[in-house]
Amino acid sequence: CILLTDAYGGSSDDWVKGVAGVKYILSFELRDDGEYAFMVPEEQIPESGAETLAALNNIQMAITELEEEP
Repeated sequence: CILLTDAYGGSSDDWVKGVAGVKYILSFELRDDGEYAFMVPEEQIPESGAETLAALNNIQMAITELEEEP
């Protein structure tokens, strides 16, 4: 078993795009204004999840439109 961090520099999405050849790569982070970093308060997580889902829906629609163009 090889960990991605051992074999390749950068993040896992870099590997997925560059090595695995996946066309569209997304990375999401919890929202923050710099106060909490990756440890946002628990009460902010549901709203952050709803925002992420809305973003995913919009991205999926945009990709579908791109893929349908001649």
